[in-house]
Amino acid sequence: MSTIMLPMASVMLVVAPLSPRLVERVGTKLVVGTGLVFASAGLFVAHHPRAFDEFLEPVERLPVDAGWKVTLVDGAPADRDRARATLTTLRADMLVNFAGFFPDGTALAVVRLPDPAAAVATLTAAGGWDRARLTAHPWSQTL
Repeated sequence: MSTIMLPMASVMLVVAPLSPRLVERVGTKLVVGTGLVFASAGLFVAHHPRAFDEFLEPVERLPVDAGWKVTLVDGAPADRDRARATLTTLRADMLVNFAGFFPDGTALAVVRLPDPAAAVATLTAAGGWDRARLTAHPWSQTL
């Protein structure tokens, strides 16, 4: 995420001192609106979508604003076959909602635990995953 924000941050450093003058000339709505358009465009250009080549379907589909707190765990499994079996078992135990493997050998799992350390520990204890190769980020679905 920091590599995405770096180019935008440098632009903001240049533009921020000029914003009061721009607001005086063209108005607040135009300055803020234009800034949001450029920020959105920067995020869109910096975004790199990835598609799963193997996917475990979600256990359940929750309402849009369910307040669902989970951990997104991603990284390369130590053993893909064993990791797949682990994810299938954890999904049956309702600890993983869905997961998938990318063509580059990495994987992403939505672990139904709010604590990232606990989510990584759950995957590594079940087998097929190496703690050093995983990163975890807490995530909440609440809008």
